[in-house]
Amino acid sequence: MILYENGFIRLEYDASTEMLYVDGPDVQEYALMRVYEASNIIVGAIGQYNIKRLLIDSSETVVDVSHEDYQVVMNQFTRDLMKTSLQKVVRVATRDAARESGVENYVKQVNKRAKPTLAFQNFTSRAAAIAWLTGE
Repeated sequence: MILYENGFIRLEYDASTEMLYVDGPDVQEYALMRVYEASNIIVGAIGQYNIKRLLIDSSETVVDVSHEDYQVVMNQFTRDLMKTSLQKVVRVATRDAARESGVENYVKQVNKRAKPTLAFQNFTSRAAAIAWLTGE
C-alpha cells in the first residue's frame, strides 16, 4: 500500500513482511529542506506502522551537495532511524564507485561511534536486498 507520495518521495508498505520501500530522493543543494522533510516522513511512517524492515533504493538517485552538507543530512537521518522500531535497513547502491566508497566509510564511522541497534547492508540489486531483509 502507498503510505505517502508527493512527486519527491514515495513510501510503499507491505504489511505482510513489515517492509517499507523507499526510492531515495535526489539530494541537491536547492532541495536540502525537502530531503529533511522526506527523512522525517520516513521516520514518522516507521513509527506509525511499527515497521521492522526498510529498503532504500538509491540506485538512481543524484547527490549534488557538498560532502559536509550530505554528512549533516545522513547523520540526522541515521540518528532518527536508530530511535525507531527498525531491525534491518538495506540500501540498493549506485554504480558510482566513489560515492559507494564514501557510503562504506560513513557506515564504518557510524558503527564505530554509535553501536547501532539495527542491521544494515548495501546491495547492488533490489532482489538481493529484499532476500536479505526477508531472511531468504
